[in-house]
Amino acid sequence: MLITAQNMFTAFLDGINKESTATVTPQEFNRLINNCQDEWIKNKYYEAQLTQKRMDDLRTLTVYGEELPNVGVNVPGGERFDLPYSDTSFVTTIQNPSGQNNGYMFLLACGFQIQYINDKCCRTGISEILMAKVMKSDKRYAITKDPYNKPSNDRLYYDLNANNIKCITGTESFAVKAVIDYIRYARQINVPFGAANIDVACELPLHAREEIVDIAVRKKLGIYESPRYQQAVVEDSQSQT
Repeated sequence: MLITAQNMFTAFLDGINKESTATVTPQEFNRLINNCQDEWIKNKYYEAQLTQKRMDDLRTLTVYGEELPNVGVNVPGGERFDLPYSDTSFVTTIQNPSGQNNGYMFLLACGFQIQYINDKCCRTGISEILMAKVMKSDKRYAITKDPYNKPSNDRLYYDLNANNIKCITGTESFAVKAVIDYIRYARQINVPFGAANIDVACELPLHAREEIVDIAVRKKLGIYESPRYQQAVVEDSQSQT
């Protein structure tokens, strides 16, 4: 049973040794298995649009109700809500408090609280959370010209950029807070390879761990003779000296 990272490493070695006697270091395995874990999550995310079962596969990584403050300016189109993600360090938030992952990976839902300004229904103050739709770039012109679909205080849209979200109200009102549901990155699997290292197990379900190991085995068997593999071996050797 694949309980620990070492269990996954052992299963991986068993898998590749059926076809080869090549040696793989723990450091090389850690790099490969985490790349395969990310690939598995991405595949399941796209499949999640089709079946509820697939969404259940990602339940461990689903974060609900993350509040994002406006770090831009309080004018329509000037708002900016930074996504809780870092590619260089772990992220800690109220809804994702472990501090053992890189944070945001895929957006599931987005809503905003807006400050009403000159609202046509005479509403004032700050709204409740209003759900928003993504503004697709190829539909932007048509949407903004369509009286039944154009942005309004009752029909919000958002732009999703590389690392932030922007609200589109189509009015003088502006967003003061965003609330998002998202899939986060999984924590990094780690097989100990030094005195200070600890075993960090995969947090995904057992069947997912088996699938990830299988992906890693197939990838490794496919690149033994490639220049990329040879370079990885050199890098691992140098890091251990």
